[in-house]
Amino acid sequence: MKNVFLTHERSLVRKLREAWLALRVERAHTKDEILEAYLNTIYLGQRGPVSVVGVDAAARHYFGHSARTLDLGESALVAGMIRGPGYYSPFTHPERALERRARVLAKLEKAKLISAKEAAAAAKRPLGKVAKPPAAARPAWFLAKLERDLAAELPRLDLREDRVAVFTGLDGQLQLEAERAVRRGSEELEAAYPRLRRAGSKLQAALVALDPTSGAILAYVGGRSFGESQFDRVAQARRQPGSAFKPVVLLAALRRGADGAPAFTLASLLDDAPLEVETPQGPWRPANYEKDFRGLVPLRRALEDSLNVPFVRVGLALGPEAIVEVAERMGIESPLEPVPSLALGAGEVSPLGWRVPTRCSRTAASASHRAPPSTSPTQRARCSPSRRQRASVPSTPPRSHSSPPRSRARSTAAPATRCARSATTALWPARPAPPTMRATPGSSATRRNWWRPCGSASTRASRSASPVRAPHSPFLRAS
Repeated sequence: MKNVFLTHERSLVRKLREAWLALRVERAHTKDEILEAYLNTIYLGQRGPVSVVGVDAAARHYFGHSARTLDLGESALVAGMIRGPGYYSPFTHPERALERRARVLAKLEKAKLISAKEAAAAAKRPLGKVAKPPAAARPAWFLAKLERDLAAELPRLDLREDRVAVFTGLDGQLQLEAERAVRRGSEELEAAYPRLRRAGSKLQAALVALDPTSGAILAYVGGRSFGESQFDRVAQARRQPGSAFKPVVLLAALRRGADGAPAFTLASLLDDAPLEVETPQGPWRPANYEKDFRGLVPLRRALEDSLNVPFVRVGLALGPEAIVEVAERMGIESPLEPVPSLALGAGEVSPLGWRVPTRCSRTAASASHRAPPSTSPTQRARCSPSRRQRASVPSTPPRSHSSPPRSRARSTAAPATRCARSATTALWPARPAPPTMRATPGSSATRRNWWRPCGSASTRASRSASPVRAPHSPFLRAS
């Protein structure tokens, strides 16, 4: 009763409430139903920051398969670990685990639940090659942002007191790889370019990976070490996107006007020649990265070769205001100044706010049909407080503007998609990506661990556990 409905407060009032709840549960449910609820909510270990809750989660965590397929020896060990999951863990204390299993088997034999032959056979079996699971992901910056978002959207929810389970799209394996990539990449840059490292501080980096179809955050690293710096460089640091902004300009150029015709096509010829633009700060002379000019080039080649001058001409022809409008409709929330240099990515955005390139890789993605960053593929946060109230956050926030017909959006996005893919393929040839893990449903969370990554094999044992038997007991709704 205490773990499901009450707090861990040590007081006489809490004990009286616990006794009263126990009486009500015994009157409403059978012993088997109560035992089932207990087995599905009991704490049986820890996997990094994630608790192993329930016998099915424990079976997957320690033995790699469901509780339905446990043999007699494995079942005895799981039952014996209830008294002290860490003390009798087969990972850290195999001798204690064997001793505890033998004691449980002896009690089962004494109670005549198993025969002496079965008990002896199970006691002689070794623990087996139980591989210790890899380190669990610790997405500190992601959790901090998730907590801020929940506090802003659900101000009445107390993550420290209410029993809450938050399901996210974070992939534990990808998170570990992202953390290693940030550390290794920063160290390599410091070694190759010592001038990048300032006195008394390390070179910092950030990485965020999104699912382009749903907007779910798969990996989130805000720096090299959360202990050294809590500043979230994914959501709070702002930088100029530079040439990564050119697909936005391209989409604005290919967008159909009031007459139904686009201002430019991929075959439109642009003059790649010296250009001078008058600005309030003085004349501005954009140049290409190679400091050369190629004459007349089609728009498609200008994007593939990332030529600056042709895109400045496109931006001047469209008007910076039109580019800002398209960027806002694509989901960029950072304020952008309508200046000529905007065509070259002069505006400042955060890595999390800059998700347009991922959307440009999808034909169905358009200026009005983008997926916002989400903590879950289906729901940004689904909370199940134990205090009889239930709260949820809609999967997609209401749009502040009307959407154009989907057919027109597709016709605009399709050529931009093909062009962006062509440019990307030319720069980075395709190579096989690591296999992604199948998302699995999560189990209930403890007060210490109120989040769940739902897409990783590294945390699958601790959160993919489904109840031993689907219960219909009303007092199990909190799980």
